[in-house]
Amino acid sequence: MAKLNADSKRKLFWLAYALLLFVVGYGALQLLWGEIYDLMLWQKLIEDPDHRWKPHEREDINSDGIRSYREASAFKPDDFNIIFSGDSYTFGHLLSAEQSTPMQFEKIVQAAFPHKVIKIANFGWSSSSPYLSLRLLRDKAEKYHPDLVIFILDLTDFKDDFFYQHVIEKTGNYKFIV
Repeated sequence: MAKLNADSKRKLFWLAYALLLFVVGYGALQLLWGEIYDLMLWQKLIEDPDHRWKPHEREDINSDGIRSYREASAFKPDDFNIIFSGDSYTFGHLLSAEQSTPMQFEKIVQAAFPHKVIKIANFGWSSSSPYLSLRLLRDKAEKYHPDLVIFILDLTDFKDDFFYQHVIEKTGNYKFIV
């Protein structure tokens, strides 16, 4: 095996050193960017904890800010109306309205019970929590004449619930936020 001369060893050392600096620097940048993104997101959520959809912000958002092509007036008391509530899993983040769980469920039950009028309203939105969902249901659900409310829960909702409740009620450390 050939021995490396001093100049080759020096070049190899500086190459390894530069590679190490690149890897550490890249990792630090990734970590820092994640922290900056989180701070920006949390700041937005503190400013607007409900962060609901605005009416007609998208074509599949109705005048109540609910993910539905139907308006509340289309939900008649004689129909069997179901509200799905929850976070991005319910809303169908990155999915078309037709691909979301509530719309898929509506297709399935409508096919199973063709003699009944079954209508679904998707009250889900990204980064919601049980506390925020309850607030939305209290604000808007009555107009949809629900016969059934289905809440889709995931384990991160408990942390979100703690955060939103304290921000809205200005309790704990959040009582100092102006």
